[in-house]
Amino acid sequence: MAKLYPDYKGVYGADIPSAEIKFYEACANLNGDYHVFHSVGWISRTDGSALDGEVDFLICHPECGFLVVEVKGGRINADYALGEWLSIDRNGRKHKIKDPFRQSMKGKFNILSKIKGHRDWKLIRGNKFPTGHTAFFPDVDDGRALKGPNAPSEIIGDRSDLDNLEAWLEKAFGYWSKNEVNSQANALGNVGIQLIQKIFARIVQTR
Repeated sequence: MAKLYPDYKGVYGADIPSAEIKFYEACANLNGDYHVFHSVGWISRTDGSALDGEVDFLICHPECGFLVVEVKGGRINADYALGEWLSIDRNGRKHKIKDPFRQSMKGKFNILSKIKGHRDWKLIRGNKFPTGHTAFFPDVDDGRALKGPNAPSEIIGDRSDLDNLEAWLEKAFGYWSKNEVNSQANALGNVGIQLIQKIFARIVQTR
């Protein structure tokens, strides 16, 4: 069974979008050694400047590496010529949203930078492991229709994938495994999983 961070146990905060809840609940049904981190935030310094960010989901596997998943709800309109994206809610209202593929790509590199900045990074064999980014649309029936120059169909998920999320993850991980950098990387391993837990899901007590 997948390990969830945090484990909401069916009780969700009012600020969690329904689309993310749908995806989270699908993750809860995963078999195998998946580790699913929801709403992962960070602050890091680059060239003296403080940068912050957040990804919807970070999905890790000791053999496959990690995937960043950006989740967008509602019906989706995408204009690749203008770089404009819209989410249309159940009442027909249109909301401008960011390009989910650019968001997940940026999140992937920021997550990787945060991991590499940790003092225990040297413990990961070869200092390389596979990474990837994706976008998931749990309210859309035909997510592959959204494919574009930076969005191949293999990294797009939709409503039809919720019932068999493991198959979709295997496809997405498989797509990124053919990347030139990833093909030369080592498995993340349990050491890598523990490092990600330490960074993004640490538990501390103070006196």
